[in-house]
Amino acid sequence: TANDSTQFLIQAHVGNHSLFVSGIFPEHIRYRAQFRGAPEMEYYESLGRSNYRAAGGHQIAQRYELAPIFTFLAEEFHTIRLALNDMSERLINLHDPAHNLDIFKKP
Repeated sequence: TANDSTQFLIQAHVGNHSLFVSGIFPEHIRYRAQFRGAPEMEYYESLGRSNYRAAGGHQIAQRYELAPIFTFLAEEFHTIRLALNDMSERLINLHDPAHNLDIFKKP
């Protein structure tokens, strides 16, 4: 029942969220799938691809010439996710004591 622009925004957001979570936090997805019965990585890839594809076909994407970007993201979702996995593995380690997040805790 969402209007046209809200529908487009939701599709783009679901694609972005799926790519972010599966790209930056793949171990979290694997853990939850193995021990909590949550969806596997393939679910996130499929969800991201289909929403990027839908967003790319939307009239708003056509009007603002965003369709090629969303189409590329849909077609290359897996490759982009793997690149984000690599970047995350090399650059982000929240378990490393050198990256202590205690500074964010309230006193």
